Amino acid sequence: MTSFRALEYSAWTTVADGLRPLDTLVFTAGIGENAPLVRERIGAAAPWLGVGLDEERNRRGEEVVSNPNSSVDVLVVPADEERAVAAEMSILRSLWNQDGPGL
Repeated sequence: MTSFRALEYSAWTTVADGLRPLDTLVFTAGIGENAPLVRERIGAAAPWLGVGLDEERNRRGEEVVSNPNSSVDVLVVPADEERAVAAEMSILRSLWNQDGPGL
C-alpha cells in the first residue's frame, strides 16, 4: 500500500505540474531510508517517470540509488526528525519568552 500511495502522489504531482519531467525522486525518513524493497517496488512501477534503480546500490542504501540509465536522480537522504522538532521547539520557546503565552 505504501508503494502505491507514493507512486500515486508522484503521478498526480507530475500531472498537476503540466507533465513536466521529474528531476529527482527522494526517499527519506524511516521507510525511505530503511526499506530497499519499498524503493525497489516504487522504482519498478515508475519507469514512465524515468526512474531506474541500481539493485546493488539500493540494497546497500547508498545516497544515490539510481542506475546510469535513469533520467531521474534517485536519492536516499537521511532524516533527523528529532533535531528538526528540537529546532522548532527552540523557536517556539524563544517566541514564548519574548511575547508571553499569547504568542
